[in-house]
Amino acid sequence: MNKYILILLFAIIFNSCTEDKQTEIISVDPAKSKQVLFDELVNDYQLIKLEKPEEIEWGQINIIKKYKDYIFLADRFQTKTITVFDMEGNFIKQLNRAGDSPGDYNNLSLFTFDPVNNAIVVYSRMQGVNIYDFETLEVQKEIPITERYFMGLEWIANNQYFAIKEYNSSEEEGGFYVLGEDFSEQKELEIPNYNASIEISYPSTISRTDNDVLYNFSSDSSKVYALSENNMEVKHQINFDNSNIDSKAVWNAMESDEFEKEVFENKKATFIQFFRESENGLSFWFINGANEGQNNLAIYDKNTGASKVIRKIYDGEKDVTLDLYPKGILNDQYVTILNPESDLADKLAVAKARKIELGDDYLFVYDLK
Repeated sequence: MNKYILILLFAIIFNSCTEDKQTEIISVDPAKSKQVLFDELVNDYQLIKLEKPEEIEWGQINIIKKYKDYIFLADRFQTKTITVFDMEGNFIKQLNRAGDSPGDYNNLSLFTFDPVNNAIVVYSRMQGVNIYDFETLEVQKEIPITERYFMGLEWIANNQYFAIKEYNSSEEEGGFYVLGEDFSEQKELEIPNYNASIEISYPSTISRTDNDVLYNFSSDSSKVYALSENNMEVKHQINFDNSNIDSKAVWNAMESDEFEKEVFENKKATFIQFFRESENGLSFWFINGANEGQNNLAIYDKNTGASKVIRKIYDGEKDVTLDLYPKGILNDQYVTILNPESDLADKLAVAKARKIELGDDYLFVYDLK
């Protein structure tokens, strides 16, 4: 009896979230996108040299996350490794368990970190979840999950996880869930389970603040959901004005044809990524179909209510485009891996009078004006 009472209380608490708080509506007009100089956009930045031992390798870093005082760099497709550094760039360890032996993962689809149990949590498509002790990197638990694939996974708090599941081969609808410690479904969240939206729920659509997990849901009405322990609310609604996705689009189709047509042929905007918020404003990246489907940067000023869209960042002296698209968020700032041979590396070396060595790896961490 006590078990059922606890489940009921959990459901009541989790549902008591959205009615008392007003959703902030943010208007962004992709049609008014512009190009800006690097110095007009970037307020401050730092370069963190990664002190990587010679025997440690990765191919291409796809996602960067911060948990506790550590930076996690994931190469999801080539070496399938998670490499950990401290905030000064000193090497800590690397999880490299791709393989077919007990305790291995066959691919690195998603990962998160459980700071309460001090564990790295890896989800492998077609296999399930492996939980590794952060200190020893020994596998603590293997949980098979094969009935539906995860498109997103993030630790919330106290043995709770946020998971995005896509439809399966039997055409069962996808959805959004709170999972328990054993990764069983504790609650389905009231987020529309449009398959087209779920299909673009890549890791970049989930970000973190100190207290919340933020999920950026893209559809005819783009919303930013904030999840904390036993709580969920629609924190922001993004209005792309005349570039909003048509609500009549076939969002429940498993094929992506209708989505691609809506974005590229009809020049719509969607797919909010790397959402970050500060006291005075917020920013995020999104796909702009009017700009050949490129990732544009939106910046919103809370004090004035004004927003702007950046389609191109360039170095005025050399008239070259600089790629600032991030791999993650670090201490509320954007972060990416710096290619020492890039135009951006050349710009930074001149600006800071620093020598960036070829062959070395750097994190470029930047804030916006």
